[in-house]
Amino acid sequence: MGTWTRADDASSAAPPVRAASDGGATDERPGGTARRRRRVTTQPVPGYDPAAPAEPARHRDGENDDQLRRDVPPHW
Repeated sequence: MGTWTRADDASSAAPPVRAASDGGATDERPGGTARRRRRVTTQPVPGYDPAAPAEPARHRDGENDDQLRRDVPPHW
């Protein structure tokens, strides 16, 4: 519930809107200036290779099934 008693009181409570001088959009960002980056960036250590290492070979289907069947808790 508002405390206004007249319709013209409500219109004066709205924040003023700045118009662009040339009629177009302004160059300013809404909410102020952009924030600086928060993530810390450092130089990589000597010898670091940014390429990912090769993935190891995959197991064949069923290769480990016998071992898994033997590895059951003692109460089974």
